[in-house]
Amino acid sequence: MPQGFRLQSHSGPLTHTPEEGMDPPGQEVGTQPLPPHNVQPEHEVTASSSVAPHDKRGHGPTRGIQAQRIVEKDGKMVVPVPEQFRAPVGDQTSKLASKIGIEVQTQLPDLSVRRWKKVNDADKKPMIQRLEDQFDLQGNPSDVARTLNTHFGRRLSTFTYRLHKQYKQLKDARGEEYARSHPPASVTLNQWTSLIDKKWNSKEFMEQSLTNVNNRMQMKTKHRCGSKSIPVRVHSSDNMIQTQAEHLSQTGAIPLSSEELSVKVLKPRSGYVKGLGMRPSSSMKTIVAPAENSDYVQHLEMQIAQQNEQIARFQKSEKQQNKKIQSIIECLRQKGITGNFESGESSDSDRQASWLVYYVYMSI
Repeated sequence: MPQGFRLQSHSGPLTHTPEEGMDPPGQEVGTQPLPPHNVQPEHEVTASSSVAPHDKRGHGPTRGIQAQRIVEKDGKMVVPVPEQFRAPVGDQTSKLASKIGIEVQTQLPDLSVRRWKKVNDADKKPMIQRLEDQFDLQGNPSDVARTLNTHFGRRLSTFTYRLHKQYKQLKDARGEEYARSHPPASVTLNQWTSLIDKKWNSKEFMEQSLTNVNNRMQMKTKHRCGSKSIPVRVHSSDNMIQTQAEHLSQTGAIPLSSEELSVKVLKPRSGYVKGLGMRPSSSMKTIVAPAENSDYVQHLEMQIAQQNEQIARFQKSEKQQNKKIQSIIECLRQKGITGNFESGESSDSDRQASWLVYYVYMSI
């Protein structure tokens, strides 16, 4: 891999992806495309090319080292597959998704297959066995098998989509022959050319991609669930309800606040407060304890109370000034001085009367 380029992992949490084997149209991918072989950063890159070098190197592709250490220390990681979701939930869900992505990217010989169910059983079984060596998937066996096939298919679809995106970028920047002969570092030349000939250049794939583009342009709502899947979020919410119920079962217990529940179930997060920025003497990597959170909230509440007191004093002072002005105006009118003191439109006599009011008020 050339010096100066950044390679990022494409494995991620279990989230909804476009139909397996299809090019998800219009989708923005935050990662930069993988660089071709034998391309040095100093080579000229056209303005239309998005294959641009980075100043610093990335951490490289995910290899599952942390997951392997957990297995060696504590045994298999437990991942429940509840019947109501038929999808993995729990704290180890992201590691399961990462492991599936690693298997697809490194162990699947033919990436040009249309769907995961078209993959040969001889290739599937070793991949699934390596997964089961690290994870204890608890649930109905049929639900477990179904969710594994679903997520293997999604990882395959996501991986080939990103490869297709890189191919189109290279093709636009350097031409078809150059793009064809320079695969990314994550695939072999045979896998790359097989994808181009058997999948991306097929009439069926291009028609489906065009249909997906049109469908994507008509989408009126955006996904706001973040990187976690909906089953994982619902499972976390259920855990919060259960934690609150267990806490209230104790004699004389006070209900936990939303913040305390979040810390107990979702673990402490960074020192960033939405709408208020960073806490004083804090950074994005700071883990704040519940007691410190409570102190900070009390500090904010004290500031709000002080500001409310200032506003109340200003309002009281304004009422007193208005009362003085009204009494002066009434006194002047009793002495025969007339004028439109409150209207925006005034004559010369009105302006004179207004100046008189101002003079009397300032001399009090």
